[in-house]
Amino acid sequence: MLKYIALTAAGLLVLAGCAPQPAETVVGLGQEFTLAIGQAASIAGEQLKIRFVDVISDSR
Repeated sequence: MLKYIALTAAGLLVLAGCAPQPAETVVGLGQEFTLAIGQAASIAGEQLKIRFVDVISDSR
């Protein structure tokens, strides 16, 4: 029984890893935009890509 639970859990993890990546946001130069952790944005017409990786500290 434990073997089947472990196999099911492993299968679910594999399927979660196969999920499609969210579409990249494309914004205009000077345009304000919002990113969540892990999201990226490209600047239209420029060779610039920004990815929000981590929050180092939060002083709230």
